[in-house]
Amino acid sequence: MKIHLLLLLIAGVIYLPTTQAQLLTPIPDTSNNTRPDVNVLRHYAAVGFSSRVTSGYRQMRSFYSDQGFDNFFLDQVLTFGAGFRLGDRYHLELSFDRTFDDDLEEVNLSSNGHTLSLQERQFAVHLLLGYRFWEKRYRSLIFHAGFSWLQNRGEIVERRPQDFDFTTANIDVPEGVRSWPAFIHQQGALHLTIQLKLSYPRPRWWSTDLEVKLGFVSGFNAKSWSVDPGQALNVPRDTGQYFYISSLYHFFLY
Repeated sequence: MKIHLLLLLIAGVIYLPTTQAQLLTPIPDTSNNTRPDVNVLRHYAAVGFSSRVTSGYRQMRSFYSDQGFDNFFLDQVLTFGAGFRLGDRYHLELSFDRTFDDDLEEVNLSSNGHTLSLQERQFAVHLLLGYRFWEKRYRSLIFHAGFSWLQNRGEIVERRPQDFDFTTANIDVPEGVRSWPAFIHQQGALHLTIQLKLSYPRPRWWSTDLEVKLGFVSGFNAKSWSVDPGQALNVPRDTGQYFYISSLYHFFLY
């Protein structure tokens, strides 16, 4: 009996296929919050558009309304910026805003046939420090806080119907047209925003991310308007303040 068992054991060793040990390749876990196929790049430039809903400049809005202009609260803004990642979670950003529609309006004064045109330009500089408090694969939420410098410049031009002679343009100066100075308001402001950032796989030498921001900007206190050129009396005092939503496209360099 023992001999039979021994022969069966020998036959099994000879005829059964031999097994070889295999190296196990670890499979990356993509269920967590990491982004394994996205290169972490620190420097980027950004360009995009914003829409502002203005809640400040109330006294100046009232002055414009008294001249016959409609109250306009929605501004279209072009934004340029640059950013830098500080460590794993912090971001430092510098951006510039400039309105591109200039809120051009025109009013006809029926009493004397004159026409008023209003053009308002707004410019801003923002310095923000951000903290990424949530991330999941290609999406992250970043809270930004910082400071802004705001400038609002309004210009009114008055015209009247007239006969014009190009050969005597320097002699026949029209009478009865008011000369309006430029109205200027400048101040520092607090800036708070929440950013949704979408970061997708990208090549080695360049990349693109997309961001959407919801923000609030408000001056620290009311400041007086100034005029250029000249001096002003009974000057309006306003606080620059607005809410905005923006969409920016990021460009990375290796």
